[in-house]
Amino acid sequence: MNTAIFSPSGGSVGIGFAISSDMIRTVRTSWSRPACHRGYVGVGTQAVTGPMAKALHLPESSGALLASVENNSPARKQGSNPAM
Repeated sequence: MNTAIFSPSGGSVGIGFAISSDMIRTVRTSWSRPACHRGYVGVGTQAVTGPMAKALHLPESSGALLASVENNSPARKQGSNPAM
């Protein structure tokens, strides 16, 4: 099941995120339990623009850049840092 898409144009072209049918079944069966835990990374992204690509010496202005990492998030605890 598609869960999210990062798309610079707002259309269906970009980076897609999906979860497997097994995960859907696991989550669905957990609804009768007291708690259901969802994945959380704690990062923010932004589209790579032409000027950004040039400044970062990238071959093209496409993709996403790690723009922020929330304090006390799994990403922060693993050492992720946004580009400076």
